[in-house]
Amino acid sequence: MRGTNLLRPFHSSSPSGKYPVRNAYNSLNEEAMHSPTVFNFFEPDYSAPGAIAAAGLKSPEFEITTDTTVISIANYLRTAIYTGLGPATDRITLSLVSEQTRASDPAGLVDHLNSLLMAGGMSSSTGTILINAVNQIPATNTLERVRTAIYLVVNSPEFVVDK
Repeated sequence: MRGTNLLRPFHSSSPSGKYPVRNAYNSLNEEAMHSPTVFNFFEPDYSAPGAIAAAGLKSPEFEITTDTTVISIANYLRTAIYTGLGPATDRITLSLVSEQTRASDPAGLVDHLNSLLMAGGMSSSTGTILINAVNQIPATNTLERVRTAIYLVVNSPEFVVDK
């Protein structure tokens, strides 16, 4: 879902028009049509130990979340943002031209990404962190400003956790 939610708003494309994302299991611990049971990759009643279970909440997706998968997914999304996904001959890439026109205004860029990726749900503290991060990158490097901002958004807890 996170990969799809990254590819869709940036008008991703590939030379053939196909989206050949293969072997995602190694990075995501999930892959379409490869779930081990009819319940998908995790049991629907799973509760992560600790505060979640104590509160009587369910968190099925945390059943396959580990320290390793958190880093692997962040790396997978970085690859999607910076170089694309799929085989070199049919690489899926993001179109960031529109976002680059906003890169000279970090607050405007973050506001745009908030709307595009988070339906306006980004907290002001997360927005401030992103604006400060973008401001650290030279204004002349518009592509890096955009890529960094997108990377930080798609790896933020606010983007990851569906409320």
